[in-house]
Amino acid sequence: MVEKMDRTYPAVQAFLDRHVIQQMAESGGSFGPLETCWGLSWFTNDWITKDIARALLRDLTDRGFCYFSRGLFNEGGQVAGAGYGLTKKGLEYYEQLCPKAEAT
Repeated sequence: MVEKMDRTYPAVQAFLDRHVIQQMAESGGSFGPLETCWGLSWFTNDWITKDIARALLRDLTDRGFCYFSRGLFNEGGQVAGAGYGLTKKGLEYYEQLCPKAEAT
């Protein structure tokens, strides 16, 4: 049986927030979840376009769960552009959204 999702705005917002924040917290990068930034393409898939990912990340940034950073470099020291990172408040929100999961 397929589980039905609550279709209220808060439930849908929490579902989309979880998609973004869980990706950040669980992939962590080599610097950890609070020290790594990700580009928009990291959050896109068949149902989230770059425009939707940008809107989600801007909203999370406005609420203090993420931050935007320009002038990023990759591990090889090459310019990597801009991306979004997870704040401490965002990591705490992740723990609320995924209570049994642990950030790496």
